[in-house]
Amino acid sequence: MEKKNNKFNWKHLVGFIAVFIIVYALLEYLPDILRSFIEQGFNK
Repeated sequence: MEKKNNKFNWKHLVGFIAVFIIVYALLEYLPDILRSFIEQGFNK
């Protein structure tokens, strides 16, 4: 039973780190994407 709990905690930790990296990447790149998208919209 301990092994199952450890495995579950490990998967949960990996999933949390993956979500954190995705959110961090979005916060890093989303402003640039929005800025270029808005500039293209204004150019049209």
